Amino acid sequence: MKKEQEKVFLKPGRPGLIVRDPRTLKPLAEDGEEKPKTNYWLRRIRCGDAIVAAAMKTSAPKQSKKEEKPPVEMAPESWLGEQENSKVKSKGKDK
Repeated sequence: MKKEQEKVFLKPGRPGLIVRDPRTLKPLAEDGEEKPKTNYWLRRIRCGDAIVAAAMKTSAPKQSKKEEKPPVEMAPESWLGEQENSKVKSKGKDK
């Protein structure tokens, strides 16, 4: 039965530094990624090629507690009272 390895979130030690994964040969992501806590990665940490970083949260952004109001829609002219209708019509005739 294989024991599950501990994981650690790592970033390259300096911007632009390429640190390759010994299994995949792919470079460690600039934003960091989770790697198994093996002798290889522990040596990279010790020599400064990789640094332990706080893992980025990948969950969806939380909705604010403040309730969002629906957008306000303008009422059609037919809903306006007679006074409002006459004001709207007279504004167009003053030109």
